[in-house]
Amino acid sequence: MLHGADDPHVKPEDVRAFKDEMRKAGVDWVFTSYGGAVHGFSNPNNDTDPSDAASPITKRPTNAPGRR
Repeated sequence: MLHGADDPHVKPEDVRAFKDEMRKAGVDWVFTSYGGAVHGFSNPNNDTDPSDAASPITKRPTNAPGRR
């Protein structure tokens, strides 16, 4: 799971619940949180202003998947 740490659409309690569910299920999983990124940061077509809390889009970290 790749997660934008500053995603205004995903609450911290939802992140914790996801992690708890994965642990309880006993599955092999990895959770990577990118600081300064919001929702949709790994989509190269998303390029709106990340300072807009209403925006579901983000700036993408330089090491994000698909970064050119």
